[in-house]
Order: sequence, then C-alpha cells, then structure tokens
Amino acid sequence: KSDLDRHLQWAQQSPHQIIAFADPLYELAKGQDDAKKEINDIVLQLLPSLLRQKREHVDATVTLDIIVAIADEVLNTHRALAVVVMDGLNIVILLVAYLRTAWLAIGGRDKLRSGDGDIVWPVALLSLCVVYFGVRECLQMYTLRQKQLLRTYWGSFWNINDLLCIASAVAVGVLLLSDAASSAPAATQVVAAICALPPWIKVLSFLKAQSLKFATFVLSLLQIAADLRSFMVMLAVILCGSASAFYLLLGPQSIREESERAAEFESVQETLLSMFRLLVGDFFAREVFEGSSSGAPSDAAVFLLVAY
Repeated sequence: KSDLDRHLQWAQQSPHQIIAFADPLYELAKGQDDAKKEINDIVLQLLPSLLRQKREHVDATVTLDIIVAIADEVLNTHRALAVVVMDGLNIVILLVAYLRTAWLAIGGRDKLRSGDGDIVWPVALLSLCVVYFGVRECLQMYTLRQKQLLRTYWGSFWNINDLLCIASAVAVGVLLLSDAASSAPAATQVVAAICALPPWIKVLSFLKAQSLKFATFVLSLLQIAADLRSFMVMLAVILCGSASAFYLLLGPQSIREESERAAEFESVQETLLSMFRLLVGDFFAREVFEGSSSGAPSDAAVFLLVAY
C-alpha cells in the first residue's frame, strides 16, 4: 500500500502500469481483508483515469485478475441483477412493440379501420421503453460528465446505438400516429425498415454482457469490421467500376435489341446487385454475354467478366 500511495500521482498519467503493479499484490493479500480493501480502493480511484488511456492499454488491463475480481465483487449484488433483468425485459418489450407498431404504421389507417390492429398497446409499450432507456442514457451521461469522462461515452459504438434505438422507437411511433403511410407509403416502409436495425443490435449489446463467450463473438465481429475498412473501400471501388462498365456495355442504352436485353443489367441497381452476385460465386445464363445480330461486343463483355 505504501508503494501504491507513493506512485498514486504518477499513476494518474499511467494507470495501466500501476494497476499491473497492484495485480500481484492483490494475489498476496488473499485472506487479508483489510489489505485487499486498501488495494481495491486505490485501484478503484484509478479506473476513471484508465478509461482515458489508449485502447490497447485498457484492453490489456481489464484482463488482470485484480480488475476481474473487483468487477465480480461490484456486480455480485441484487441491484446489478435487477438492472440486468430490467434491461433484458425492456429489450424484449421494445422489439415486440416496435415490430407491431411498424407493421401498423406501414398498413396505415385502412388496416386500423378494418379492425386488423389496435394502436393503444404497442404505442404504450413503445413509449414505456423509450422512457426507460432514455432515463438510463441520461443518467449514464450525467455520471460520466461528473467524472469528466463524457468523451468516452460518445466514443462507444454501443452508446451511439442505444441513442439510435430510442430515436428509432420515437420515429416509428410518429409514423403510426401521423398516418404517414397514407401520403408517403414508400418512405414509411424505408424508414421503418432502417429503424428496425438498432433494436436488434441492442440485443447483441445485451448478450455480450452476459458471458465471456458472447462477448468474444460479438466484439470479434466489430474488430473484424474495423480491420476490413481499407479492404471494403477498395472492394467498393472495384464493384462500382465494374458495374459502370457492364451497365454501359449491356444495359438498356446498349446496342442489344429490346428482346435480348439482360434483366441483370436493365438498371443501375440491378447491375450493382448482379456484380455482387458474381462476387459471391453466383452466375447468370450464358446468353447474357452473347452478342446480338447487330454486333453487340460479346468479346468485350467476356473480357470485363474475366477481369472482374
């Protein structure tokens, strides 16, 4: 403890090092409750400053036995269990209420007049979940702001998704109550479909906190996606470039006759989808790349295919 106190000021700049120094001391203090409590108190003081460190320092530190033991001790309470149960219950309610509300919003007033739906219970449950998760996020931001750690909140993908989840629930509720499907049915469907993603991502966020196996799979997906950013940009450029070439060669403005135009390249969207199908190993009928009686450049189409 004396050594830890002496290095406490220095530890504010390098908390991951001092926590690593405290880890073997924690093992030696087993069976000595007073010593363990003193070490715990000092480490808990360092945790806020640890969150300001580089990601690799945080990742290396949180796997130490002392951090795992302190986390288990803090979470092994009735209050923590109640929070987990309430979160899980509200996530289930949110999904059910969202899907029902979105379905009614897409159907519009005609579905309600036909007696096919009741807006009271889905909107009420959706509002309850919005209030619950909204209060949770506000309390979290307030607590982090008090500890001057608000930047770490905005740097978390899961926190941003929580806010998007609340916004999605509010948006689909507004679509239903305003009967947006009557005036803009296509836009209503698009918004409802896109807004369905954040609630399901929140399910992953909940699962990763339940066990190490769930966390490993979920966080691995995020890490893989982050590592593939450069490759995805390169792939997108190749995909768009090839789609442009195929569309100009085989699309509606090509010299192929109307009856011979390939459905796979009849629009920009279809061409992009066709390029993706080729990328994953799907293929088209051979006639798509054959020339027409007017001399469509089949050799050029084959060259583009092989190059792609």
